[in-house]
Amino acid sequence: ARMLNEVTKKLTAWAAIIALPTLISGVYGMNFFLYPDLGNRLGFWFAFAAMVLVSVGLYVSFKRRHWL
Repeated sequence: ARMLNEVTKKLTAWAAIIALPTLISGVYGMNFFLYPDLGNRLGFWFAFAAMVLVSVGLYVSFKRRHWL
């Protein structure tokens, strides 16, 4: 049971790390006009930086909790 618990923690952590950048890219990929940074030339880089920062933050957080 302990081994299964460790595997479950790792899978949950990786799923969260993958899910948040997917959510950000999904929101930016929708077709609407009233969104910050949508018409900005740096909008892509803002979204990309947000995805990287969220992913790295989650990775560090899970690593500190010994889930990864």
